[in-house]
Amino acid sequence: MYLHIGNDVIIRKDKIIAIFNLEKINKGKVFEEFLANVYIQKSDFSEKEPKSMILIEDEGVTKAYYSGISSITLQKR
Repeated sequence: MYLHIGNDVIIRKDKIIAIFNLEKINKGKVFEEFLANVYIQKSDFSEKEPKSMILIEDEGVTKAYYSGISSITLQKR
């Protein structure tokens, strides 16, 4: 199965590690260190700020996709 996360991006559901709500997450030092070790795959949201971040494992590489769709909506899909 696949998950559409907005901006014509589709990812495989079996690759998903976690979906984070960026509106609620504490964006402190620990989060910044975490992001330093993750490959940011998609982050072009010119219309509005991203609402969620989807963390996936792809061929041994941890990648993060930003999405303008809320984490709750993504989890329901």
